[in-house]
Amino acid sequence: FPKVMDYAFTSHMEEELDEVEAARMDWLKVVREFWEPFSESLERARDAMESTKHQPVEDAGPCPDCGGPLVKRYSKSGPFLGCQKYPDCKYTRPLEADERPAPQPTEHTCEKCGGQMVLRTNRRGEPFLGCANYPKCRNTLPCDAEGNPVKPETTDEVCEKCGSPMVVKRGPRGPFLGCSAYPKCRSTKPMPGDRKAKGAGKSSGGAKGAAGSPRARPKPVTTDRECPDCGAALVIRSGRRGKFLGCSAYPKCRHTENLPDDLKEADETEGG
Repeated sequence: FPKVMDYAFTSHMEEELDEVEAARMDWLKVVREFWEPFSESLERARDAMESTKHQPVEDAGPCPDCGGPLVKRYSKSGPFLGCQKYPDCKYTRPLEADERPAPQPTEHTCEKCGGQMVLRTNRRGEPFLGCANYPKCRNTLPCDAEGNPVKPETTDEVCEKCGSPMVVKRGPRGPFLGCSAYPKCRSTKPMPGDRKAKGAGKSSGGAKGAAGSPRARPKPVTTDRECPDCGAALVIRSGRRGKFLGCSAYPKCRHTENLPDDLKEADETEGG
């Protein structure tokens, strides 16, 4: 998939998504124009690419239940080893040994079922409290390294769905705001600082300004290069990841390519 991985193509897609967010382009049209050629490449890949699935893992040894070879399989939680004779044999085991410490009992009680809370460690090595009755009870609480519960930080934000205070929570992508009435209300939203940062990042990307009016994009710089697809002039455009060459006949022609070094130097000299 060379086009999908191309720097200029991804920059161009991000530019179009900015246009969609600013309500200047139809998102269905953008997705369709991406998906139709991509689906053709996907079909070719299914026929031409060699599959690496279900290849025996040499150093994994035989299946202890039936003696068959073990292969790498995948789930939502990541890769694992499973018997090649599945579904006749359902043996599985982690791909790598789980080096996380065993759950440690604590003096805290589960507020949902009354069971004992145990100190566990997630895949990122961070401690948390989980109910010993898992998976029947999936209650968890944030805690410090010693296993003491950490109360969520309260904020002045109010849940738009139920009116409860919003508290600071943390996930794989960092802190966010979640409703204090969880799990009855599962409303979440970004941290206020993240929203400001996001808005600042769009100031040069053509999104709406503080007053709701679209910001003007910098005008493309015309070059003496011709588009190999339609013959129109190529222009220097700007995306989130930098500058690239795009066809001046856009959106009828959507050809893009990386900005050559000589044009980079000329553009920098002219203060572009």
